Amino acid sequence: MRGWLVDGVAWGVLIVGVTAGYGNLRGWFRHADRAAFLRWALETETGIPLSDPRATSFVQRFPPPANADRQAHGEFTYLTKTAMKSSGGGAPIAGFVTYMHADTTRTGSVATFDDVRRWADETPYAWLAWSLTALGGTLTIARGIAARRRATAAA
Repeated sequence: MRGWLVDGVAWGVLIVGVTAGYGNLRGWFRHADRAAFLRWALETETGIPLSDPRATSFVQRFPPPANADRQAHGEFTYLTKTAMKSSGGGAPIAGFVTYMHADTTRTGSVATFDDVRRWADETPYAWLAWSLTALGGTLTIARGIAARRRATAAA
């Protein structure tokens, strides 16, 4: 009875870990505001005010440059972007995000679209899925080895 319980727990942990890993890859655990910011960066043509929740999350991860001259140009009001597309149009090939001052001058690039993609794909659960899968797999393999040894010893 006790061995059956340990086997069930090991398989359960393994299944939860694999399911969490799959969910992580499918984007089930992504931050909605980060995904919305990535959609803005790739799909729209306009800037985004810093008061927007999508921008707030971005500003926390990619703060304005420290050397920006706020006295000469005013406070930051928007996030803007520059996107490079192929001559046929379509999705941007590359691009970057900048801060815009109140007088419409812009800072240098604070993040490329690749940086934004990686940031949007970050989840707090990647390590958890890997850990559960490793633990469940280790327990399952250890139980299998122990059962084989017992069977060999009994024969």
